[in-house]
Amino acid sequence: YYADYQMNCRISSIMTLTAGLTENYIKVFSNFYGEHSGLNLAGFTQLELNLLSRLKFIAGVRIEQNSLDSNKDKIVPIFRSGVNWQVADYTFIRASFGQGYRYPSIAEKFATTTLGSVRIFPNPYVKLESGWSAETGLKQGIAFGELKGQVDISIFMSQNINMIEYLFGNYPDPVSPVEFSYGFMATNVESSRIYGTETEFSLTHSIGQFNTTISGGY
Repeated sequence: YYADYQMNCRISSIMTLTAGLTENYIKVFSNFYGEHSGLNLAGFTQLELNLLSRLKFIAGVRIEQNSLDSNKDKIVPIFRSGVNWQVADYTFIRASFGQGYRYPSIAEKFATTTLGSVRIFPNPYVKLESGWSAETGLKQGIAFGELKGQVDISIFMSQNINMIEYLFGNYPDPVSPVEFSYGFMATNVESSRIYGTETEFSLTHSIGQFNTTISGGY
């Protein structure tokens, strides 16, 4: 059962406010997962500022709480922000920062099955994963006669804590804990960090009613 309410209010000529509430209730009856119920409640708001005709700021926060069966997780705030500056007619510079948060799924906590010779083990103690990501980039428009396009170059970095992955190992049997078997279990790894650069481009050329587009990235 899912419900979502969202409000958008233009406070002034330079300020817009978006806010809302979200509710998601799940009831599961399954031989694969067992019988469980989950609830996610969240409230969110975002403020957009257009201080100049070519400069835009965005900042927002989402506060949510998850519960599964009789266990309630802590209330978690999640922040995000960004800025976009149109330096010239076809040149844009941007920067953003955002936090991430994911509560373990019912499958990761309670799924137990055998797929051929591979076993899947439940892990009711798996923790939520969280992290953040940041990016800065430049988008440049291109125009040479009938040839038009754009180039986007960005630098990014993201970091995760308690990231959830299925790891292969020798785990106790959920029916008979004194017996061990090989298989996969959802497990929290300590942390992960990803950083790098990304380049994308697209070029479009029109001849009469025919449009040709070339795009790529690295």
